Amino acid sequence: MIGNTVARRIVQSQVLTKVPARSIYPSSSNNVIAGPPRVKISFPEKVATGIFISACIFTGPCWIMSHLEEYRGKIEQ
Repeated sequence: MIGNTVARRIVQSQVLTKVPARSIYPSSSNNVIAGPPRVKISFPEKVATGIFISACIFTGPCWIMSHLEEYRGKIEQ
């Protein structure tokens, strides 16, 4: 009985309720708003962006694969 009363008073005390919440990344989700976009991106712009990003990702590996024999030293210049 006394333990329940003490526990209830600790939980309801001002000390525990006024402790600020701490986080590792305090501002990671402050600007996230769910809903429709404010500015709609057109389909051609999405396609152009996708092609550009794909080209940037695949250029390096394609270059290396096409010159693999040179890297191994099998082609004499």
